Amino acid sequence: MAGSEAVDLVDDEGHDAAERLAGWEALANWATGHLYRETGEYLHARQGRVRGAGQAELVSEAVAMEVATLARVAPRTGEIRICQAETLIDQLPRTLDALEAGQISMSHVRVVIEQTELCDPGTARAVDAELWSRPARDRTPTQLRDLVRRIVTRLDPDQLRRRPEQARKDRDLRYWSDDHGATGVLQLRLPADEARGVYAVIDGFARRAGDGPDGEKRTLAQKRADTTRDLVLDGATARQSDCTGDCACGAEGAGEDGVGGDLPNEAAGETTDAATDVPTDAATEVPTDEATDGATDGATDETTASCDGDPVASPPDPDPGPRAGSTSAIRCGAWGWVLGHRCAPRSG
Repeated sequence: MAGSEAVDLVDDEGHDAAERLAGWEALANWATGHLYRETGEYLHARQGRVRGAGQAELVSEAVAMEVATLARVAPRTGEIRICQAETLIDQLPRTLDALEAGQISMSHVRVVIEQTELCDPGTARAVDAELWSRPARDRTPTQLRDLVRRIVTRLDPDQLRRRPEQARKDRDLRYWSDDHGATGVLQLRLPADEARGVYAVIDGFARRAGDGPDGEKRTLAQKRADTTRDLVLDGATARQSDCTGDCACGAEGAGEDGVGGDLPNEAAGETTDAATDVPTDAATEVPTDEATDGATDGATDETTASCDGDPVASPPDPDPGPRAGSTSAIRCGAWGWVLGHRCAPRSG
């Protein structure tokens, strides 16, 4: 393609140019497929030279560091690439063939790996064989995910039980800086039902919030971010006058390990007026205009009921708080709901 003649966009109205773009895309996928195949073969060759328990793991770590150094990526990225290459060669060979043929991209490959990661090797190979025995069709990664999930469910029904359990084990909270340190990014990973519940609470508060005290016009996304910040930073230290004894929310009267303390009298006074009514539509009817702008993408992998079989509760009605659009004066009922408990005694 590099040696072909240049395309005159005026003469062909862009048709040949678009075909060239598709050709470059297929070529990039072909190169990626060969990269992963040779990475996996190199790993197997290195592992075949060692003997003894635990030696293969040490070789994998060494190869991952080599890959990270040569590709100028983070060590963790090198480990992921090694793991993906080994999975493709051992369990998903036809998916690797499709990548080398330029039929799919690496985004499609990651979907197949993700959906079969809890399967045993035999089941994963069976899923891979059935997936690519179907007539060829252009699918987006999301469409491919749905198809692979249906195949996995039929071949391994127990997957439905293991996936929520694994999701609970994989819960995580991460932070990293972005934009030269000017922005911090938080990533919260929870089981899907809990994540939707947390998002519904934040979204419910944000939709009731006004503009900032300085008159700044805020988008809904900005309100969600501000609401999350207020719930965590202000809510964790707010004084909850209705909490007594050794309360897990850190209100007045909590033990020495309690989080938070007294607010000024003005804020504390407003806290006692917070609403305790629980609406029934905040979590069950999440608006779809801006609420689905990416924050809930991928959150439909799990069932809407909790892992214990209980439906997700609706969030409490927020109080505007001590300043317009703020959620800093939150009663223990609201904050406890976010945490998944309502002022439960501290367990130690």
